Amino acid sequence: MRRRGLQARLAVLGLGMLAFFVPATQGQERALAVVPNPTYQGLTLYSKSWAVVVGVDKFRNPRVSRLNYAANDARAVARALIQLGFPGQNTSLLLNERATRAEIERVLGSVVRRAASPNDRLVIFFATHGVTTTLPHGGEEGYLLPHDADLDDLPVTALSMQQLKQIGQRIPAKHILVAVDACYGGYSLVRAQAPPVVDRRYLELVGQSRAIQVLTAGRKDQPVIEEQGHGVFTRKLLDGLAGHADGNGDGLVTVSELAAWMHPRVAQASEYKQDMQWGNLDGEGQFVFVLPTVGTPPVPPPVRVESPPPPGPRVTVVPRLGGLQFRSSRENVEVWLNEQRIGEAGPGTDLAVEQLRAGTYRVRVRPRREGFRPWEREVQVVADQKAPVEIDLEALEPPKVITGDDRAEMVLIPAGEFWMGSARQEEVVQECRKWTAHISPRVNCEGFATAEVPRHRVTLSAFYLDRYEVTNAQYGRFREATGREAPAFWSDSRFNAPTQPVVGVSWHDAQAYCRWAGKRLPPEAEWEKAARGTDERQFPWGNAWEPARVNAEGKLGKPAPVGSYPDGVSPYGVHDLAGNVWEWVADWHDATYYPRSPQRNPQGPEQGQQKVLRGGSWLGHPFFLRTTVRSRFAPEGRTQYLGFRCAKGAP
Repeated sequence: MRRRGLQARLAVLGLGMLAFFVPATQGQERALAVVPNPTYQGLTLYSKSWAVVVGVDKFRNPRVSRLNYAANDARAVARALIQLGFPGQNTSLLLNERATRAEIERVLGSVVRRAASPNDRLVIFFATHGVTTTLPHGGEEGYLLPHDADLDDLPVTALSMQQLKQIGQRIPAKHILVAVDACYGGYSLVRAQAPPVVDRRYLELVGQSRAIQVLTAGRKDQPVIEEQGHGVFTRKLLDGLAGHADGNGDGLVTVSELAAWMHPRVAQASEYKQDMQWGNLDGEGQFVFVLPTVGTPPVPPPVRVESPPPPGPRVTVVPRLGGLQFRSSRENVEVWLNEQRIGEAGPGTDLAVEQLRAGTYRVRVRPRREGFRPWEREVQVVADQKAPVEIDLEALEPPKVITGDDRAEMVLIPAGEFWMGSARQEEVVQECRKWTAHISPRVNCEGFATAEVPRHRVTLSAFYLDRYEVTNAQYGRFREATGREAPAFWSDSRFNAPTQPVVGVSWHDAQAYCRWAGKRLPPEAEWEKAARGTDERQFPWGNAWEPARVNAEGKLGKPAPVGSYPDGVSPYGVHDLAGNVWEWVADWHDATYYPRSPQRNPQGPEQGQQKVLRGGSWLGHPFFLRTTVRSRFAPEGRTQYLGFRCAKGAP
């Protein structure tokens, strides 16, 4: 038994929802009995079962210490839930790099919320770090850390229990269980006693009430103990779900039963360092597990095997000992067997499936990244024989237009070089004075000119950019999915039409939206190339100022619906890159950055006090709408002139 490596105020914590068949560890290879659609004495308890399991051992931020068994905890819980009737097609296992805040929010807030029905159940399990913070006006907030969490910006980059509660309240599932293998605070629970008898009448009664129930490993600041490759909490959770918590032998385990059984055992196994917490976060219902039926046909468990990466850009499928072993030299290659998603293979990691009966199997292999053609073939499995199959993945040309996870149209900006910035500072000053002579107070033309020079060559990888600025309708779906607070001006009729660009958002709001949508804010180099192309034009449409092509100079008195000026598109077909609203980009602002900027894929300074704005607004004068102008604003700032759009890398 040993303690996880903890940083100050960090504790391992587990939440998640489960959705696909998970690799087992070597010591867990055994026949599985799988529960069908859960019923009891002819009573259908749930229509469908959903689950998402999140496990993070490795974090992008080097300040967050690595964990030993978080991913292993997640795999084991996923395997147990599958035995308990959670079908593979309804489950999502998110490990390490896949477990970003945006992907977790997308699965919870979009995928499950849209697909679940009122008589469903949902399990959420996380294995990761947890942090408890003190709120400015008293009270506490507990956070779960995804792979891309930033300790200096937890409200934007981490997941709070309050946020999970809000997401859960929007999911139509009747019963939701959040299991947290961590010790942290910031939530209030109402504890229900385990019923002495679970009968049909009791199930009908609790089935009429919704519930969000929580199990946590302990109180805040308590250590989380590990033993035998798992956290103590997870080990006892697995034991309880295996049937040990079914004290009366009726084949049912309620969450209150499970918690009452686990509590003394977690305390004893942790040498009384963990005081497990449980109860109802919302509602009065009771989540119910139906235990497996003895004698159900076994499901073959996949086994994860570490090995050196194979040479060459291809995937090798090698049947061995009545099984299949998958190797890939590409990242994030999905492997499906007879319509069952069994996992992913990548460089240095093999994925093997054991105990397959002799016969014909259909194998599908596809990269999760775009840019490669899906591949499938039938494979004949013969006991005690190996039949290697070479699968060559054919690269595709990236599509010119794609649709993002937020249903926004994105256009391809091809890889290559372009000239960024302005050539002569004095010319910029003269242009500024010409365009802004009538403005009071006087514009600091020298400051704007300094930020635009020197003209320099930049090479960018291909990327996609939203064709339009993010709209109020799109941001509203994000708020509904995540519980994020309303932007400034959200209730102002001048700015809240569904097709207008959202305004009143901070840089943090914009970043959070893009992450939720599986995207990112564009660096200003990407923004400028999308706006001016490779011919160094001053405006997206050319070098001459043409007011009919843009919403600017206050002529409408508000932002126009996105796409209202099709004659003002950029060389790549991107709308409203001049006027309408200023746009947040990813970079910190530094007026002296260009002379030291790297040529390839510059990302801006590492730190700063203000973020870069691009494009000008509906109130802006022509000088500020040029493709090279760089303005700035505090990242927490919100105005009626400021919105954003998102980007993502292309294959």
